[in-house]
Amino acid sequence: MRHNPDGDNYPSISNYVREMSLTGTYCSFYELVAATQLYPICIEVYYNGELYVKHGNNDNPVKRLKFSGNLSGGHFNVYIPCESQMVSRKRRARFSGNIKKQLNDAAKFYAKQKT
Repeated sequence: MRHNPDGDNYPSISNYVREMSLTGTYCSFYELVAATQLYPICIEVYYNGELYVKHGNNDNPVKRLKFSGNLSGGHFNVYIPCESQMVSRKRRARFSGNIKKQLNDAAKFYAKQKT
């Protein structure tokens, strides 16, 4: 169990969240492991650009973190997906259909020019 700066156990989850949200308060790998057991997520930690450790169920959504600093006292940062990776399937399908139409129209246009 985590303790507050005075060494006392946190009385509630909200107190723990409030304390951990403060600047200068850090969690360890143990909190990340606990998060994968409490929430339906899989956490991947990258160190020096390579996958360092993965924890959680592979069927769950993946959250990626970058670990920087030395291994005994570094820092975790969240990797946020690029907007292009968050485009919905419906939007991609519409976009792909438009390109397909343009290619077909271009092929017909060039076929007419050759005759």
